[in-house]
Amino acid sequence: MEVIASIIVLPKEVKGDMTRQGILEYVRAIRPRYHLVSKAEKGKILDEFIRVTSLHRKAAIRLLNRTSRARNGNRRGRPREYGSDVEVILKTIWEASDRLCSKRLQPFLPEMVEIMRRHGQRQINAASEERLCRMSALIHNNCYRNGGDCVNNS
Repeated sequence: MEVIASIIVLPKEVKGDMTRQGILEYVRAIRPRYHLVSKAEKGKILDEFIRVTSLHRKAAIRLLNRTSRARNGNRRGRPREYGSDVEVILKTIWEASDRLCSKRLQPFLPEMVEIMRRHGQRQINAASEERLCRMSALIHNNCYRNGGDCVNNS
C-alpha cells in the first residue's frame, strides 16, 4: 500500500501557496503517520509534503520530527517591570489621546496623569505615576502591540 500524506488533509491541487498556519496544521495532521512508517514510506510522505508546501527538504524534516514543547506556564526572558496598574493607566491615556503614537504621547504622560487625577478618572498612586513617566516609548509600543502585556525587551 502506498502512503500518501495528503489523502485526507489536502487536495492534490494545492501547491506551495500555504500560509504558515496552514503548514503547521498540515504537519500536525501527518506527523503521527510519519513517525510510524518505514524509512522508504517516510521519503514518500516527505516528497508529498515538500510538493504541497514548497519548503526545503531539510526544513520539512525538521518540522515533521519536531515535538511540540509543552509550556510549563513560566515566562522566559526578563521579568515584567510594569504591573497591571501601570498598564491600565497607560491604556486609558492612550485611548484618551485618540491612540497617539508612543513617541508623541511620552512627553504628555505627566500632564495626562494630572488631568486624570483632577477629573477623578482613576486612582493613581505616586509609585505607579513614577513608573509610568519613566517608561520608554519602546515599552509603550510593546504594550499596545501585545494588548497590554508590558515587557521590557531592551
